[in-house]
Amino acid sequence: MLFPSNSAVSHRSILSVQLAFFIKDYPNALKTANAFDSKLKSDASVYSDDYYPALAFAARQVMAQVEVTVGRNADGTLNRDDVLIFTHGVRTSAIEELYASAPFWLYVNPELLRLLLQPIINEHIRKGISSASQGAVVDLGKFQGMMIEVRLTMYTRSLVSSCHWQ
Repeated sequence: MLFPSNSAVSHRSILSVQLAFFIKDYPNALKTANAFDSKLKSDASVYSDDYYPALAFAARQVMAQVEVTVGRNADGTLNRDDVLIFTHGVRTSAIEELYASAPFWLYVNPELLRLLLQPIINEHIRKGISSASQGAVVDLGKFQGMMIEVRLTMYTRSLVSSCHWQ
C-alpha cells in the first residue's frame, strides 16, 4: 500500500500518515507476516529444528535495512514503473551488504534483488562507467533519509506480499 508524500510535507505529517496506515492495515500485515514466518520455519526445518530462530533473526535484519520507493511522474502522480529499493546503514546500498543479503532476496523474490541492484546500475550509467577498468560504484553515499522526502515510501509488508510462495 502506498501513502502520499512530497518534499514539502514535514516528517511529522509523513509519520502520522504512516502510523494511520499501519493501524488500519495491521490485520492484513499480521496475516502476511505469519504466513511468511510459517513458510520460513517449514523450509528451515528441512535442515534442522534449531535453524529457524537464526534464520528468522537474519531475515528481519535484512528486511529492516530497506527503503522501498516509488517515483512520481511530472504531473505528480505515482509512477509505478519507477520502483527502487535501497538499503540503509552507514552507507546507502553498499555492495557488500547487497552481496550478503542476495540469497535472502533470491529466496523471497528475485525481482526484489533486481530492484535493489538497479540504483547501483543507474549510478554506473550516470557516471559513464562501462568497464571494470573504470572502477565500480561501491555504494550510493551516506543514508540521510532523503528518499523519504524525495520519493514515495512503501511498507516492508509490500515486500513480503510479493513473495513467490503466496
